[in-house]
Amino acid sequence: MLDAAAFAAGDREGLIMERPFKKGETLREGTYLDIDAELRLVGDVKKELERQDGGDKTKRERKGMKELGLERSRHFGWSNTYVFTKAMGEMLLGQLHGAIPVVILRPSIITSILRDPLPGWMQGTRTIDTIIIGYAKQNLSCFLADLDLTMDVIPGDMVANAMMVAMVAHSEEQGAEVMYHATSSLRNPAPYGVLYESGRRHFYENPRLSKDGQVIPTKEMHFFKTIASFHLYMLIKYKLPLEVRLSFLFFSFLFSSLSKVINPRRKYVPLKKMFTNLRMNEILMVCADPAPGEPAPLRPLLAALRRPHPEIQVRHASRRRLRALRLIQRMVSVTNYC
Repeated sequence: MLDAAAFAAGDREGLIMERPFKKGETLREGTYLDIDAELRLVGDVKKELERQDGGDKTKRERKGMKELGLERSRHFGWSNTYVFTKAMGEMLLGQLHGAIPVVILRPSIITSILRDPLPGWMQGTRTIDTIIIGYAKQNLSCFLADLDLTMDVIPGDMVANAMMVAMVAHSEEQGAEVMYHATSSLRNPAPYGVLYESGRRHFYENPRLSKDGQVIPTKEMHFFKTIASFHLYMLIKYKLPLEVRLSFLFFSFLFSSLSKVINPRRKYVPLKKMFTNLRMNEILMVCADPAPGEPAPLRPLLAALRRPHPEIQVRHASRRRLRALRLIQRMVSVTNYC
């Protein structure tokens, strides 16, 4: 008995016969699957990853093997390593079973128990269960799905019952190789919208509680039929606000850096303003004129300084400081001769 997966048939449409995969058969035309060669490739890649130095070795090997499995699965036409290995299991079982009767059961998405041993019971969370748990915890605000499409789920106890009945029915057939699909969409089709509405109604009537006893409000969930609309939502909802916050952090850092330069110099602004904004003849008003007829070697200079001068315009901090120092020196020299 082999518990395979209905998704091993891939994304093919139309009428698909219930038969196992033959040796080397793939979903992509023009390719041949050599399981022994794939196993050797896995061993070689793993050894190469083990020889690499630096970083987290375990994390690097896990990531490298996942990428390899996904690459090889898509090369032969399967979407992921889960259904890829299920198909390889069917090939090996069909090649090696000999006279032993073989029954291959392909269930769709297995969900919680319908009746026995306890209605609604499930062990662990996987596949569609993770979506339900994520919605219950309000950690899942959106999902990529068309609510009008037919979902195909099957309770776990129905799959177990089908396995036992199939084994008993073909136990006396030597060399038999039989294929069954345990699905629900043919006789009892239900769209994904039924799953969402049922879950929403259940959590409205039976809300979850947080650790501190507060009720977790059940919110509406957004669904997107296309990847483009999903990416647009993620851009507007999350990426753009994140970019804005990052820009705020950048300007905050820039403001902090400039403040460290500007703040120590702000105390010099009142002093510099006196010598940069006043006209030079206004500065000389604080000085007494030399007595008439008294020798004054700086009389031409004082006369020149009394003439109206335009306000000094300063553009750069270094030039402003230099000019202020020069004006201070001039004022000191003038007051010494007043």
